[in-house]
Amino acid sequence: MHNDPWDIGEDLTISRRNLPHWQVGASTYFIDFRLHSDASRTGMLSPQERAIVKEAILFWHARKWTVHILTVMPDHVHILATPLQRRPGKWFPVPEILHSVKRRSSREINKARGREGTLWQSERWDRVVRNEREYDGAALYILGNALKAGLAKDPWEYDGFWCEGQDLPAGVGDCPP
Repeated sequence: MHNDPWDIGEDLTISRRNLPHWQVGASTYFIDFRLHSDASRTGMLSPQERAIVKEAILFWHARKWTVHILTVMPDHVHILATPLQRRPGKWFPVPEILHSVKRRSSREINKARGREGTLWQSERWDRVVRNEREYDGAALYILGNALKAGLAKDPWEYDGFWCEGQDLPAGVGDCPP
């Protein structure tokens, strides 16, 4: 066994669009993605649309990832989640899960708006959470996001918020992928 701090194993995947994306098996990620500028010109996400996004994220909860906490803001989304193992030593890829989330929510929201086109930016920001301090910091940031934006007086009551231990929204297990 090495004592090299950069030798993190064979399960590291690095990809890049505009931003670098690292995926390491059994890691937790702090993820942020945003509305495309064309979509935000047609309006921010309504409470009903935020519910669609939340349901799309939670559809894969306990199937492809464990969602720890999330908030869907009017123009962006924050998620703290850990992908599950697809098979021993292989985890569901974050880009695969997010592609499904974005595709489903985009289809439903565009249909409700009577429009076509891109809803989400193709890029995302993500960070491997390295320790308990970073995890707690990300969770507190997500919890306080709606409060900081003036969208809620109690962040636990914000319609776009969900965390482990809360009931899943009605119908989440029934929606198609």
